[in-house]
Amino acid sequence: MKKICVVELKSGNHSVAELCKYANPKINEVLLFTTSFLLSNIKNDLGQDLKFIKIVVKDDNKSFYSFVQLINRTCYQNVDLLILNTVSRWEFLFLKPNCPTAAYFYSLNFWFRDLKSSIGIFKNFFQFNYLNFLSWFPNRWHANPYFGYMIRKKILKKIDGIIVEYPPFVDLLKDNYNVSKPVYFLPKRSYSNTTTTKLINKTVYVIPGMISQVRREYDLVLDAFQNIPKEIQSSIKLIILGRPIKKYGLKIIERLKKLDKSAIEIEYFTKFISHEKFSQSLLQADVIIAPIKLNYYSGIINEKFTYTKGTGTFHDMLRYSKLTLVPSVYNVSKEFEDCFIKYRDSSELSSLIVELSTNENQISKQKELTSETIKKYSLINVQLMFEKLYEI
Repeated sequence: MKKICVVELKSGNHSVAELCKYANPKINEVLLFTTSFLLSNIKNDLGQDLKFIKIVVKDDNKSFYSFVQLINRTCYQNVDLLILNTVSRWEFLFLKPNCPTAAYFYSLNFWFRDLKSSIGIFKNFFQFNYLNFLSWFPNRWHANPYFGYMIRKKILKKIDGIIVEYPPFVDLLKDNYNVSKPVYFLPKRSYSNTTTTKLINKTVYVIPGMISQVRREYDLVLDAFQNIPKEIQSSIKLIILGRPIKKYGLKIIERLKKLDKSAIEIEYFTKFISHEKFSQSLLQADVIIAPIKLNYYSGIINEKFTYTKGTGTFHDMLRYSKLTLVPSVYNVSKEFEDCFIKYRDSSELSSLIVELSTNENQISKQKELTSETIKKYSLINVQLMFEKLYEI
């Protein structure tokens, strides 16, 4: 039996519950260090495993520094592995565990690119003012232009093994970033193998995620649906599975209202969507559409989705075993090529939608190929992948 400590102090609600399951709490001793707020969000996700996990909740009246010291003391008591699910606080500078330590890193440029260049410092100096210099250190160290690099470098020295959420990142860190520490791929979600009875006799397409201009190109998708021939519109349903963000999100909602006047059935939301509704909609769907944008900026740091930063698209595809349509710039991992179909523009996306909606054999074949690939990532198989972390 192994003793494993899992730490989550900021976010990653559903992924930290999945990580605890990967540690196999029915066999091993699993301790979860978290906050009362996060615990309330993941209890349902933990399900029956909750009773096998020892939960250590941060006292709201005490500092994060004191909680990190508690983690340190615990890790001096024959702990086999400490895992940080989200390295999100500068207090991890004081982490001194007497055991092998692994951590997820979700943004590779952010953590591993050298930011000490004079050009980077120059850009930072003029991008942020004096008040930010004073206030960003304790609250937003990860984006702090003056201290961020030094803090990240010191925290990285405390980590023995690096976990990434997308297979191509393993070779990328070794070949392009010269990372000498062991790197492991461990998906944030496993295949759920949950089945449901389809409620309507239509081909259902879903776009999961908030309607954000930063991450997705919704206009292109709506252009594609507007070009669907009228004779097959009634056989299609589109679900926008996310609430609108700022003016862009509201603009997309207005376009959806106009599209809803066609024969295509449209479902969209203007408020927060519960996890239950989110999951049920994905289970009912036939195809995921993921119109992601390639570039993502954090301060002056540029990340590229699927190249240096992961996406929720991959994990939704993996968990729900859904064929996924993605832009041509999407970096599809070789072992998951059967799960994705690429499109170059709205016209090509429109043609794909028509083909999948009218050719039952085609969509059935694609679903079978996706399912065969995804079965390899059932919870039992991912638990075996997790055991490789004991080599650290």
